[in-house]
Amino acid sequence: MSEEKHDSGFMAGLVFGAIVGGTMALFLGGEEGDEVRENLRKKGKLFFKNLGLLVDETMGEELEAIEESKDEVKTVVEETTEEMKKAVETIKDEGKKSARRFFIRAGKKLS
Repeated sequence: MSEEKHDSGFMAGLVFGAIVGGTMALFLGGEEGDEVRENLRKKGKLFFKNLGLLVDETMGEELEAIEESKDEVKTVVEETTEEMKKAVETIKDEGKKSARRFFIRAGKKLS
């Protein structure tokens, strides 16, 4: 959970920093309008390309973690199912033994 907050905080900081940096470059740069627009266009394309790569990488890691978790859950469910089957069989056997003892004490036959 805290990792998610860290990741979203990082992304927000990245976007905010890019906006502030671009604005500062626009106002403090000594370039002509056409040059500024061209540089912003190039830097914007590079920024979004890098942002896309970062998102792809992050999504890949998240999907990998989900697959690992899914496998772990599947294993736990299978193990628990087997344990429950064994417990049910034990309970059945103990029930049969108890019923047999009860009827023997009562002097009745079991079929």
